[in-house]
Amino acid sequence: MNEPRPPPVPCPFSSFLSSLAFTVDLSEDPNDMFITKAYSRTSINPSSMAQTIPPEEVAEIDVVDVTDPEHPAYCFILVHGSPPQRTNLTPKSANDYLVACYPSGFNAETERITDIISALERERVVHLEILAQVLPTLYPEAQPQDMIQSLEPPSEKKTIPNLSDLVLRPAITHALENDDTEGIEQLLWIPGKAEGVMDVLKTFDVLSESGMNLLAKAINQLNQDRVDLSEIPLSASQVVSLTSQLHENVQFLDLSHNHLLTLDTICTILIALPILKRLTLIDTSITDEDILSLLKNPSLFCNHLEALIHPFLLSNPEYDEDREDARLPNGFGLAIARSQGWSHVTAASLPIFTPSLVVQSLTDYMRMYLILPRSERKEGAVQAALSTAVRTHGQTWATSTVSTVACDSFYGMINGEGWFFALNESTQRYAFLQAEPGNLAYGFELESFKKDAHLVKDVLDLHGFLLRMSREGRPAPPPNAVNTLRDILGTLPADQE
Repeated sequence: MNEPRPPPVPCPFSSFLSSLAFTVDLSEDPNDMFITKAYSRTSINPSSMAQTIPPEEVAEIDVVDVTDPEHPAYCFILVHGSPPQRTNLTPKSANDYLVACYPSGFNAETERITDIISALERERVVHLEILAQVLPTLYPEAQPQDMIQSLEPPSEKKTIPNLSDLVLRPAITHALENDDTEGIEQLLWIPGKAEGVMDVLKTFDVLSESGMNLLAKAINQLNQDRVDLSEIPLSASQVVSLTSQLHENVQFLDLSHNHLLTLDTICTILIALPILKRLTLIDTSITDEDILSLLKNPSLFCNHLEALIHPFLLSNPEYDEDREDARLPNGFGLAIARSQGWSHVTAASLPIFTPSLVVQSLTDYMRMYLILPRSERKEGAVQAALSTAVRTHGQTWATSTVSTVACDSFYGMINGEGWFFALNESTQRYAFLQAEPGNLAYGFELESFKKDAHLVKDVLDLHGFLLRMSREGRPAPPPNAVNTLRDILGTLPADQE
């Protein structure tokens, strides 16, 4: 019986991250900014190519193994000559790779690379036997028995638990069996005990009402803006009950690995936590259809929500005209016309946004116009700029979190969904737009965006857009971030009502 064929891109989110890492860096430092090519879905080779790579056509292969997402592995393969020798194909660590590339030692230019590479020292290196399995044309002499060895999890130092931790689980079990958790609750103020209680509660198959109350008190004792409920055995009704008891400053909530959630559960949570910024739903009972249904009802979202982390929103789905019902709606988009009309437009779209995310994304993208010549402004920067989550003060672009993959399409924008920032490179004009439902195919050919009123509902500059966001109740972005973007946009003429 033939084995099922793997999908063309079996790990779309990992592929997206690796592609951007190799092609785009929108760092503020001009020495770090680069865009080597236009990232697109077609720039990723299908997974089936790994089985037939001609050795003579490759000089180097960089491998990332995410079979176990909790313990990824990597290696570098340098292919020398044709046919390659097995000694040349030994998987290399980051340090071995640098030594091979710079046999004469590092100079001032390459020393800065070592700081980046050092971050990989804690990661595992892919075994040779695994490479023989996924790259058979490079390792033709590998025997079948070589291919079945699996990667061992990284060794971890075993620590001896203290006596109080050893008795914590039986103490909690006894308290829950007798429906009396007062003694445990008195321990929660001790540093580390609230976390310990939560770890123990994760090991139960079902939580009783007293267990729920203990969990809520442990979370509130920590008083953190991040709450991790992943792997805690909670029913949908228990999740709803718990979120109603949480403190008001919860901004990040993780409900991953819960297979009892419903769409109604998620809607209730979004209402109960009005300043929630990020909701994580990895490996849950929430389906792709549930996410689509939720996104098509933006009134259900709190105005602070920056990201809804679900596999469907990390898969970089391709627009299919025959599946219009499966298309992600546009909340905010970025459209760049590189010539007159829509025939040469690069666009990316997010279903969820906040003004802070918009200001950051536009600053990252538009800064490119101050640093790079036109010949180096590649299309991949559009999707990259919109896909990075809001950064903390002082955090660099290179260390950004990617919580959603922006869709590389503009269908929702031109059909009246949400807002989008439009820039015509030919006329150097820009505007924040809301289109009228229908065809905006010739909007960029107008002398100004507002010339033909039936095409657009709103045409605003930066000040007008942020004022509109404020009236909608959305949180204002940091003033210094707004000033930075205003200075960049100040070099371009804005269309506005």
